[in-house]
Amino acid sequence: MPDRFTREQLEHMFPEIVHDEALVTRACSLGLLQRDGEDFIAPSPRIIRNGGELVGVGMPLSLAMDEYERLSSDLTTVAERFVAMFEEFVWEPFVQRGWPIEELPAVTDALQRLRPAASTSVHAVFAQVMEAAVAASSARQVARLITVQEASGS
Repeated sequence: MPDRFTREQLEHMFPEIVHDEALVTRACSLGLLQRDGEDFIAPSPRIIRNGGELVGVGMPLSLAMDEYERLSSDLTTVAERFVAMFEEFVWEPFVQRGWPIEELPAVTDALQRLRPAASTSVHAVFAQVMEAAVAASSARQVARLITVQEASGS
């Protein structure tokens, strides 16, 4: 559900925008925000709040928006694969059987279940690969620290 943000709220979450209006313009062009008088409407306030979290841990806002664009592109590809599977294994067989009206509720139900099932799959797999990426990063950082300590004779 869309949510309204004041300029002050956005400046609190994204201090960089105080000095760089182009960041607000970019957020609007990406569809993350829509101007509404003095305020802004966020079609997905969760994305805005998540962006605030990324900025809060030290990521530049422009980089967070870059990542939003990449993630949106990547997930468009994933969504298209899920839809293609639905078309191949549910829709096309339904069409080939002559569109039997008595099967339409089951096809409709399958389509309605697809989005949450795909979303849950993406979330679960991402949690696994994120955990592996964090573990690999931690191992690299520890190895780097050991190398630095050994080089300094500590």
